[in-house]
Amino acid sequence: MRFVTDNGLVEPVFGSLGTDHVQLVPQSRGCINDELIDVLLEAFPAVQFRLHANVRLTVGQRLADLSNYESHADYFIEAARVSQRLRAPVYSAHSGRRRNATFAQLVDNTLRCEDLFGCPVAIEGQYPSARGEELLVSSWAERIGNSTA
Repeated sequence: MRFVTDNGLVEPVFGSLGTDHVQLVPQSRGCINDELIDVLLEAFPAVQFRLHANVRLTVGQRLADLSNYESHADYFIEAARVSQRLRAPVYSAHSGRRRNATFAQLVDNTLRCEDLFGCPVAIEGQYPSARGEELLVSSWAERIGNSTA
């Protein structure tokens, strides 16, 4: 349930909602390219845009996450370029699959990604998989930093 007040849109749990910070996600239509970036920056100069995991930079879906950082280096290089053009304050990425990396490697890949992007990288935790696939940061212990991996 959302409420409109004199101060704008308010959601009971999250508080004031606004469009001063917008996340570009893979579910959005089309691809993020230089032409679209120019339009966004000109039309919305006060908005801070940021990219979220697997945002579409080319036609088709890419599952580039922090566990498979090395094998998707070309995606991350292009995402970093786009992020820097947007002057994004942060990038958020999925943690990925445990079969691809240990928790320590996830942390290392995140730090490497931060160096590449030139901004903080947020790790989005995963839900435990119904298919039994073990995902990194899919437990409260890992979410609060009590991993033994």
